[in-house]
Formats: sequence, C-alpha cells, structure tokens
Amino acid sequence: MSPDGISYCDPDDAPEDDEASVMTEMLRRSQGLSDEALPGLPSAAEARTPRRVLSLAECVVRPDAAYVVKGIIRPRNVILLVGEPGAGKSLLAPLLGHRIGAGRTILGRRTRLTRVLYVACEAGDDMQERFAALREREGDSDLHLWPHPVNLTEPASGDAEELREVMLQLGAGVLILDTLPSAFPALRENDPDAMGAAVRVLRDLSHATGCAVVAVHHPAKGGETGRGHGLLTGDADALILVRGERHEDRTIIMKKNRNGTCAGTEGFSIETVDLGVDDDGDRILRPVASEAHREEQVREPKGKRLTDAQAGWLRELADLFATSAAVVVRPPKSGMDPVRCLSRGSLRSGLRGSGRFDLDSHGNLTAKDRDRLREALNQLKDKQKVGLSDDWVWLI
Repeated sequence: MSPDGISYCDPDDAPEDDEASVMTEMLRRSQGLSDEALPGLPSAAEARTPRRVLSLAECVVRPDAAYVVKGIIRPRNVILLVGEPGAGKSLLAPLLGHRIGAGRTILGRRTRLTRVLYVACEAGDDMQERFAALREREGDSDLHLWPHPVNLTEPASGDAEELREVMLQLGAGVLILDTLPSAFPALRENDPDAMGAAVRVLRDLSHATGCAVVAVHHPAKGGETGRGHGLLTGDADALILVRGERHEDRTIIMKKNRNGTCAGTEGFSIETVDLGVDDDGDRILRPVASEAHREEQVREPKGKRLTDAQAGWLRELADLFATSAAVVVRPPKSGMDPVRCLSRGSLRSGLRGSGRFDLDSHGNLTAKDRDRLREALNQLKDKQKVGLSDDWVWLI
C-alpha cells in the first residue's frame, strides 16, 4: 500500500505468464479508467482467458446476424454520413432515422424496426420543423428528437453520461449525431490524440447502450473521407458519402463498408413540404429528402401500358429488388454496364412466399409455376420493364 492509499502492482513480482494482465491493470489505474473506458484493452480477468484460433473450416456465415440496415448498419456500429454543405446530409439523416423507426426500406435495404434518437446539436428549432415536414410526407415513426446542443469534447460537461442515460431510458437502438463538429465543439480534428478521444466517446456510447451511432460530418479536402485525422474514418464501420447541390438529385456512395459491399450507388431527391401559413400569412415551407421515385416507378410505369396483372408482377419484383440480400451489382450481359441484378434462382426463391404459386411438397416451384413466371418475365421484358439474360434479371 502506497502513502496515497493506492495499491500498486510491480510487474517484477508477477509470474511471467501473468505479466500482460498486470501491465494492463497498471495502465488502467494510472489513468483512473474503468474497464469500459478503455476500449480495446482487455480487463485482467479477460487477459487470463485463453482465446482460441479458428480454422478456415470453422469460419461460417451467420444467417441470423443482427442488423439495423441490412448490409450497412449493425448494432454497436459507428457510421459516418459525410457530405459537403448543401449536399443534403442533414436531410438524408432524418429520412434514415425515420425509415429505421418505421421498419421501412432505405437505400434499397431492409431495416429492422428500431427506436431512434436524433440529436440536433445545432438549429434544434429548425430541425423540429423539418421533422414535422417529414411526418407530413412519410407518416409516423418511432423517431425521437433531442433539439439541444451537447458538448462531448469536455468530460466535465456530463453530456456524454446524460446521452447514455437518455438512450437507455428511451430504449433506443440508434443514435444520430448531427453534426459531429457541433457535438464536439472546439475539437482539434487534425490532432490524433484529440480525434482519438472523440472516437472513444463514440465507441463508449455505442457499447454502453448497444446502439448504432451515426455521425453526420463534413468531408476532408477532396471529399472522399471524413474531415480530420484519419483515425475517425479508419475506425468507422461504414462511410456513406452524399454528393449533389442546388436542385439536382443527390447521389449516395458507400466509400467504406465492413458489413457488406460498396458496389453501386443510390440516390434521393429533395422536396418541399407545405406546413401551412405563419402569422403573417406566408407559406411555411420545409425541405425533406425523398425516395418516393422508387414507388412512383411502379405505380406509374413509363413506356408501354401494363395490364393489372403485369403491374402486380412488377410491384412484387420491385419490392424483391429493394429488400433482397441476393441483389448484386454486375454486368448482366457482356458489354453492358453494371446494374442491380438477381439471378434467376434467387428470383424464384424470393417469390416463393408471394402466394402466386402452388409449391410442391418440398416448397419449390412446380413446372407449371416456372412456366407462369417465365411468361410474366417475358411480358415485362416486351413492355421494357425488365431485362433478361440466361442467368440474370434486372429492372429497367
């Protein structure tokens, strides 16, 4: 026992096989850190637990793996949503939260219905009006707004602890911080120590609550990664880049993705919602991000007119392309540009539960079912709604 009342460990007195755990414990005590406050370092008990090497044959895919947005966001992830000022990142982020809170598809991916807390670190009053516009445009959702500034740079502010408690009490599974610089005021973004501390705060919030953290941020010069030290982008589980300006449609590009591929691009438009009139009689107009074009393409198909039966087939195909994990981006024919495709086998598997088919005793399509599907696809091809090759199907 030292004069200051703290017990110190001496590595020279420790058995050789326990030296690593003693050094870890010394590091924790010297910095006054708990097990949770020092990510990446095991506790003394964990350091003594043997960890097994997996053979190649033991490495398996988990079909039941948890997700928030399939192939992009998982629980306890840290995600960067990056875009230049005016690109629409702070319009896409509320739509992302709304779709997750409603269990609806976003960016062509399935979502798991999850409660979302959106922290508007700046312009909270304006974000309330944008949320009202989003509700008017998209309907209800389990999306909640924290319209107050926070200071996650200074531990003494207590804001990180307050956010953690709010998340736990609310039972939220997703935390959206808009924006990262506002959540971490006066952060020395290019300093590795300062950025490392910010990354630890984000990771601590995700691990303490089990939530996914989505941080809205500005891009670095050149626009391909998050601004500041590379520790931020390097630690992130995914980086979603938003491009576009003024009245043009926006493009969404996956620049990094530990949960899936970065192939292909998505997009959204910006629409204005009329919320009535103010006290002066002027219209109250607020912008929202919209993916409505996905549904409109099915409701009002362009080109040759479809019969009701053909429109029904097209709706089911569009839903399958929006939700299936089997969709790949590739050239379906030699010389074609890459497009989002489904193999014919994946298409048949995805349509088994549609109620259109009389399945055989093994749950597979009968010969009659296959003929009906083939006829429907050929009719949609003739109407220029789908493309077909020997192996692949894609929407036009």
